[in-house]
Amino acid sequence: MTMSLPSTHSTETPQPILSIGMLSQRIRRQLAPMLTKQTYLLQAQWIKPQANKGQKGFFSVTLADTDNPNMAIDAMIWEPAVIRKVLEQGQQFGHDLLSRDSRVEVVVEATLGFWANKNTIYVLIHQLSTIGMLGLRQQQREAALRTLKEEGLLTRNASLPWPRFPLRIGIIGKQGSDAVHDILNVLHSSPYRFETTIFHTAVQGVGAIPGLLKAFHDVAAHTTPLDVIVMSRGGGNEIDLVAFDNLDVARAVATASKPVLTGLGHHLDRSICDEVAAKALSTPTAAGQYLVSHLDRIRECLFTTHATLHAHTRHTLLEWTHALTLTRHALWERARTTIEAHATASHHAHERFQRALRDRLEASYQQRRTLRYSLTASLTQALSQLSMGYAFTLVRLHTAGLSRVDTLKGAITAFVQALTLSDPQHLLARGYAYVLDNHGRMVTSRRTVIAGEQLHIHVQDGRITATTLHTEPSHEQ
Repeated sequence: MTMSLPSTHSTETPQPILSIGMLSQRIRRQLAPMLTKQTYLLQAQWIKPQANKGQKGFFSVTLADTDNPNMAIDAMIWEPAVIRKVLEQGQQFGHDLLSRDSRVEVVVEATLGFWANKNTIYVLIHQLSTIGMLGLRQQQREAALRTLKEEGLLTRNASLPWPRFPLRIGIIGKQGSDAVHDILNVLHSSPYRFETTIFHTAVQGVGAIPGLLKAFHDVAAHTTPLDVIVMSRGGGNEIDLVAFDNLDVARAVATASKPVLTGLGHHLDRSICDEVAAKALSTPTAAGQYLVSHLDRIRECLFTTHATLHAHTRHTLLEWTHALTLTRHALWERARTTIEAHATASHHAHERFQRALRDRLEASYQQRRTLRYSLTASLTQALSQLSMGYAFTLVRLHTAGLSRVDTLKGAITAFVQALTLSDPQHLLARGYAYVLDNHGRMVTSRRTVIAGEQLHIHVQDGRITATTLHTEPSHEQ
């Protein structure tokens, strides 16, 4: 319905009044050239995806400009089959496009749609562009390689010293997979005693990147020391190598404390992990064979060295044996001549010594004989004098001892008499007594006694109890 407003000027054309629906139709007609079925390839950041769980089951996401995230447009997927296809494509490239925290860069094939109820243009996503995603991945790969080069990590792991006997192997891969089985089969069928530790992780899909990072963290925290780390993965298409082109995973490989071997199942493609590893092999089997071949070379080198040392040692021993034989003969002749000369000299010295000893013994005998006679006379005289002195001393000691005994006997008798007289019973028998108060204390002064107190008077034949009437000082006082 169209209405006209009254105008004060009759010459002006009346301005029609439009309803919202009419305005929406006009907007749609203006945008019609853009709302064709033309398909666009859009490179954008995938932000805040939302899966509607209602009856319609549509999927919405915000596509932001890669350089200016503030410039964005809403995008929709209406068909459930298309939703599943896009999410599966994202997983192939290592992205969880359903995560609300997802913020990844994608290339989508899409057309433009018009939401009539909101008068809004939106992007209708049909699928991820495989070619575009591969090109985007190549750009990201080149950027990651530049970053690793700037950080000095491209050759860091390769510069680590290679262990002489790499027998303790850490294998990063999916437990029970063909890739891990191939490595174990090669190692355990060799003549060497390999010790293997498997660090389980997914190697493709959404969980591959965090799983690989955790595996390297577990390797660093492993208590048993390792010699070499092997990254294993079976065959697959190029997209399956996404996790091994991740910058963080490549950093983990480059900064590992042990040399890293990669066996990712690709003969033509090289991942970033291959670039930063110490050695990149085409398959897990090739990685295992490389370790075995290294030990084969060491064993061959040891055998060659052993043979060379054995021959050299044998030749040296022969030379030394010949030299020792010649030296032994020369030493024997020299020793024989020296011994004969020493024997002759010893014989002459022995004769001289015997003559000198005989003369010395005769002189010594005469001296001892003279000395013996002199000592005998001196000792006889000295003993006579000592005998007379001892006799006089014994007489004096006997006389003095008898006098001392008599003196001690008199002193002991006097001491016994004094002890007898000091006996308390003897004193009590002579009329003396001693007084105790009620507390058993000896009364030695009248000042310690009060009137009315009972006193115990001890005499020779018993005790007398008396009551104190009064006390008086002695006449001596």
